[in-house]
Amino acid sequence: MTQPRVSRTRRSYWILLIKGLGIALVAAAAAGFCLLLASLFMHGAFGPCISSRVELPNEPVFVAVDVQGRLFVYSQHYQRMQVYSPEGRFLIGWFMRPNGIVRGFDSADASVLVVFPDDLEVAYSVNGQILRQVHQPGLYSSTPIPAGFFICAEGIGCSRYRVAHRILWSRVFRTDIDGEHLIVGQPLPIAVIRLPIPCLLWAVLGMVLIRYASPPKRAPRHNGAQPESMDR
Repeated sequence: MTQPRVSRTRRSYWILLIKGLGIALVAAAAAGFCLLLASLFMHGAFGPCISSRVELPNEPVFVAVDVQGRLFVYSQHYQRMQVYSPEGRFLIGWFMRPNGIVRGFDSADASVLVVFPDDLEVAYSVNGQILRQVHQPGLYSSTPIPAGFFICAEGIGCSRYRVAHRILWSRVFRTDIDGEHLIVGQPLPIAVIRLPIPCLLWAVLGMVLIRYASPPKRAPRHNGAQPESMDR
């Protein structure tokens, strides 16, 4: 009688572990969705230009590099520009209007020029402050988007930058005469709550694990006794 009891105990441990893993995955997905809702609320309630030193997950649409080697990474899902040092250290980030494209940099005030679909060009400082705005008809349609996420920063040499999208991470690599190097990566706690993937994957997988670990509902047992007839 000891062996079946040990087997049942081990199975209960495995079921508990699987259910805990499922709950953790669902919690990670919920955290990602809450972060997205919080960023959208901040963007809508306080305006498009809120700078902070809190790094959010990256889902880069483009990468731009200024003459000092700082990387400007725009994430469309969070409508946020994040700035990194040439070594890949996060510096600052701010929210922007959606679908912006970096047109270039102004060396006079070290500003980054971003063009939006309504042909509005906005000059941002490195700290995310709006310096000036200019409307030029046809400017957005004539601003090219870097093909294949390859950028050449002429001011610091002929290095090229590439964005590699994976399920868990979106990383930025730099290629120079010494080969390819990882420049921008993100810590695991930030990467796992990135939308849309892997958060959607965590939500589905977590629900499957929880459903698998949950015991099936049993139908109520009847003792077999027949109710006494009222007819005499």
